[in-house]
Amino acid sequence: MNLRASRVYIRLTEFLFKCVKQDVNYTIAKHLIEHIEAFPDIYIEEIAYLSNTTPASVTKFCKRIGYSSFKEMRTDIGVYTEEMFLDGINVTSGIEEAISGFIEQDQLIQKKIFSLLDQEQCLRIANRIRKMEKLAVLGNTYSFSGVNLFRELFSQQGYTIYEVNRRAARDILTSSFNEVDAVFIISLTADWVEKNQEFLQTFHKPLFLLTQSDQSRYSTLFEEIIHFDQFDFLLSSNYYSQKVIHSWIILLSILLKIS
Repeated sequence: MNLRASRVYIRLTEFLFKCVKQDVNYTIAKHLIEHIEAFPDIYIEEIAYLSNTTPASVTKFCKRIGYSSFKEMRTDIGVYTEEMFLDGINVTSGIEEAISGFIEQDQLIQKKIFSLLDQEQCLRIANRIRKMEKLAVLGNTYSFSGVNLFRELFSQQGYTIYEVNRRAARDILTSSFNEVDAVFIISLTADWVEKNQEFLQTFHKPLFLLTQSDQSRYSTLFEEIIHFDQFDFLLSSNYYSQKVIHSWIILLSILLKIS
């Protein structure tokens, strides 16, 4: 098993990317990453010793990155994806042919994505937000490029856009929600929605969820749920999932501009 493709490894590296100072949480994350090959048979006492801290601090770190316990963290070793999107590229005939093959494959993927997007739903959303002025878009490190693209495209059309990290403190989230006319949430697994449904129920303004997971049971929370479940193979890698998110944001922006 390639543990460097596991869900826990991705979460740890995302946390390390966001670190701006070398504190105990940085040290814990660094040692967990360095010892990823020992998962799931790794002991909390070992990480605490290497990080010059206590098991209690390691447990707090695990909760900080979204796990209920050290055990849940060390056993989250399922592989995010086993598909390598470059596998279909012929690299035996030289660089030029390999690049041409990649471009052709990329164009086919892009056409496939746009053909599967729900244009009617996207148009409804465009009409709903047309006269609004301020929007918030929530994501995490994984979806930051989509959040940033949303800000870029919609700012060009006169909207004030709040880019918000889903892991921000509750008071920051509350302030951001209160400032805007509508909120877009990018959560492909919808784990964040599961954990924050009571919080979301407190806001009486349009909420839109972009997700791959079937979250129909939360339909009362959202004005629209943008389902990406039709992109089964497209969401098998970070490369594909980013293209799906970007394509939907581009389509919404185009529909606003056309109308």
